[in-house]
Order: sequence, then structure tokens, then C-alpha cells
Amino acid sequence: MPSPLDLSWGEVTPELVDDASGIALHVINHNLATPHDVAINVAFLRSRVRWFRRHLPRGWAQWVRFDDRGQDLSESTRQSLRANVPGVERFTFVSEGSS
Repeated sequence: MPSPLDLSWGEVTPELVDDASGIALHVINHNLATPHDVAINVAFLRSRVRWFRRHLPRGWAQWVRFDDRGQDLSESTRQSLRANVPGVERFTFVSEGSS
């Protein structure tokens, strides 16, 4: 399997960019029903964050907002995602309330 960083991701297209504060927001809505689903999401997010880091202006922060509505995620699943996706300044879940 090729490294995700070897794939052609094209231009960086975060869901939201705040030029004034230097933030790029990724909104993710993927299935996390099994440990395999979580592992795939971790690989995807790690690669996306690394790719964006190469293309965003120096000093910009990346935030992840995971739309987990309709899923019953354990706290350990949330912590696993947060702990295994380095380079993200803020990682929140819709189910946790306000951003």
C-alpha cells in the first residue's frame, strides 16, 4: 500500500480558512464503528494534516471538528483519535457540545 503522502492530494482545500487568525479547519464525518474504521480515519487524518502543513502559510494552526452525530463513541475512541493525529492544535467532536 502506498504512503498517503505519495498520493496526489491536489490543492489544499480545508472546509474553513480564517486568514485573520491563521486557522485551517477540517470537518470530518466518517464512520467509527469498529477499531478498523478508527485506524483508517487516523491514517487519513495524519496524512491530511501533514499534507496541509506543507502547503499552508508558516505558523498556521489546523483544527479538526469531527461530526460524530448518530454515532456512540467511547471516550477512549475520542482520545485515540486525538492522541494519534499529531500537528492538530484543536480536535473537537460535535457530541461534546460547543467548539
